[in-house]
Amino acid sequence: MVEELKKKILDADVISFDMFDTLVVRIIDKPEVLFDIIAEKFNIKNFRKTRTEMQSKCSEELNQSKKYPHANIDEIYNYIKKNTNIKNTNDLMSYEKELEKKILYKNPQIYEIYKFAKDNKKRVIVTSDMYLYIDTIKEILRKCGYNNIDKIYLSSEERKAKFDGTLYDYIIEKENVEACKILHIGDSLKDDINIAKNKG
Repeated sequence: MVEELKKKILDADVISFDMFDTLVVRIIDKPEVLFDIIAEKFNIKNFRKTRTEMQSKCSEELNQSKKYPHANIDEIYNYIKKNTNIKNTNDLMSYEKELEKKILYKNPQIYEIYKFAKDNKKRVIVTSDMYLYIDTIKEILRKCGYNNIDKIYLSSEERKAKFDGTLYDYIIEKENVEACKILHIGDSLKDDINIAKNKG
């Protein structure tokens, strides 16, 4: 796979990487375990269920009212504060962001691909559907050794997503290159492979 990717990189102008489970991986088996850690620290029962449900409901409402693909982390925790008896949401949100920084580390195989792209003077971007903001994402990338990312495109910032193809359309426009000259690398068969291929 590595050698095949390197050949494709040489033929592209822009190399786009998915972030989570591609550039970086978590030391926990499921992202939701993070919510269990938060629950234990703050002694909140069923926080995983609450956090997951509130994110889903908040995203659904924002999609209906503003056509946003999903909620960002501020909107999620504001929704929790408004719709539950949990009020220390700023503390919970801060702790969640700190945990994300601690439990993520670089994927060595993909880091090799990243280095190959940079060594060959390719423009490297990150393309991610994520509720975290760009400052947190930048900190995580720096911590994991990705110090030369040219641009980061996040669904939380752009209000467009990979899962519906709108973020890919946006990237093609902003990068000002033909779609066939952008190589996207990610772990999701639907979002990172099939939809990206459909966009060229």
